[in-house]
Amino acid sequence: MTLRFLAVVLALTPLVGKAVRIDHPKPTDATSQRPWMRSVGDANLPEAVSRGARLAVTYCGQCHAPPPPGLHSSDEWRWMIVRMDMRAWSSDRSSLRIADTDELEDIARYYDAYSDD
Repeated sequence: MTLRFLAVVLALTPLVGKAVRIDHPKPTDATSQRPWMRSVGDANLPEAVSRGARLAVTYCGQCHAPPPPGLHSSDEWRWMIVRMDMRAWSSDRSSLRIADTDELEDIARYYDAYSDD
């Protein structure tokens, strides 16, 4: 898992060493704090038929609705994708499908193209 983490971080981080901080609200009620999570399928995604959107639905959608790209900047998305990939690898859910590095790069490019920056 350590080599995969390194490969994913290097693939998704064009500016190694750049610090990124992602501030998340402390959820008191998941539905009021993150209403996008309640949506179904590709409802949050622009260009829903694109490869990146379909991959986000396939992999992110296993645990929650795929988040809208405008939720974070492109730098924040790269680290969020790495974080979620590591979470998937460490999950005890045997049915969880794991994206390969090429698929993660496509998801990152998709979120980068539609991010808030």
